[in-house]
Amino acid sequence: MRNWIIFIAVLGAITVILGAIGAHTLRNTLSEVQLNSFATGVRYQMWHIFAIAGCVLLSKQFDVNLNASLWLFAIGTLFFSGSIFLLSTIPVHGMEDVKAIGLATPIGGLILVAAWLSVAIQFIRKK
Repeated sequence: MRNWIIFIAVLGAITVILGAIGAHTLRNTLSEVQLNSFATGVRYQMWHIFAIAGCVLLSKQFDVNLNASLWLFAIGTLFFSGSIFLLSTIPVHGMEDVKAIGLATPIGGLILVAAWLSVAIQFIRKK
């Protein structure tokens, strides 16, 4: 679980940095819609950092294996928030090619749903 704690801490720091960039730097460059999308990516990333931390604590507290859930949360967050960051900041980086990753957002969302259901399933199985 040590590696997950390190992951949580680093991802938390990155999330704060991204939030600050969105609030202070990008607000003069992006449209309101793009800025709102960027903020959604930051918000979902932060919430799922808490979900990952919760899984680490729950797995220890209740002796349940939540490794699959942890990986699903990590991958889902990367796909969902990462694709939103790339898509919403096209005016900054100018890489129009990233529009092709637009499908990563709903796929990431589905992976996050699977992560939450995975937690539920592990506790249903727990006797």
